[in-house]
Amino acid sequence: MSDNLILVGFSCSGKTTLGRNVARRLRLTFIDTDRYVEDMTGRTIPEIFREDGEVAFRALEREAIDQIMSQRDQVVSTGGGAFVDPANRQRLRDGNLVIHLQVRPETVVDRLRNSRSGRPRPLLDSPDPLERVMQLMADRKEAYSAAHVTIGVDDRTRYELVGELRRRWLAWQRARLARATAAPAHR
Repeated sequence: MSDNLILVGFSCSGKTTLGRNVARRLRLTFIDTDRYVEDMTGRTIPEIFREDGEVAFRALEREAIDQIMSQRDQVVSTGGGAFVDPANRQRLRDGNLVIHLQVRPETVVDRLRNSRSGRPRPLLDSPDPLERVMQLMADRKEAYSAAHVTIGVDDRTRYELVGELRRRWLAWQRARLARATAAPAHR
């Protein structure tokens, strides 16, 4: 299956908030891969990392993405590192529109510090969170560049961003339909 809007990007780029909002506007199902993994395992992401390590978490994340991609008409918010895995990247790109929500490192640190979610943030467990964020962003830059579209989120309202995501999705759908109807019938 395919035909999903996939949001990738760094932690605190707005994938979940914007994804939930655009899904509502487009009347699509919203899925957050991190919540999906937590529902699958009955454990939180920090518990999985602490008890089993990152390699085990990434395997669970791959399994979750495979299950999620068997459906269509979804807006999918991925974990910050999910798109780095080549198998995930291919699976998410195949027949879907992948949009990278690009955020400045300073914005990430500010949002992490001011987060009211109460969720543990491993990125802040560093003597210099800004340096850590900048390093991780540099490490992930090539993977994120494989998204079909990149949208900067800094200094833009949620309303503006949801509108742009909606426009990009509808344009992508129209282009797919035009290609499908223009293709000669195979006999």
